[in-house]
Amino acid sequence: MMRVIERDKEAGTLTIRSADAAIEFSDLEYPHDDALALYRVALSGDGLHASGSVEAVGDDGLAEFLREISVSVPWEGQRTWRALTALEVSAVVNDRGNVSTAFRLDGRAWDPPWSANCRFEFDLGEVATLSTEVRDWFSADAPE
Repeated sequence: MMRVIERDKEAGTLTIRSADAAIEFSDLEYPHDDALALYRVALSGDGLHASGSVEAVGDDGLAEFLREISVSVPWEGQRTWRALTALEVSAVVNDRGNVSTAFRLDGRAWDPPWSANCRFEFDLGEVATLSTEVRDWFSADAPE
């Protein structure tokens, strides 16, 4: 399955796209000129479209989580990363060394409960590339 990881610096987006799903990170801001990052995540594919706001401390370790996955194969069980709010990424590795990821977006606590999932399978090189792109996307507008 073909995946595309693209960062549009002009639009300020980072998109992961496969034949049947996509996740887009956008609207990154650091509203208090500190480490608190606010951004939007949109999941789409196969009749799904969900978006929500995410709060994190910088990238909250997402880039590092992805980097560690790309260099620590094989591992047992599922590994999971969570932002402060709304976004969770889990990963498992199969016996061929491919990494299956699930991005889960949850609604805000004051909204009626909902969640949406988007899954991708990556080879290790793609996970390393994704880690770099995530790090670069978060650091582009980070306060000094």
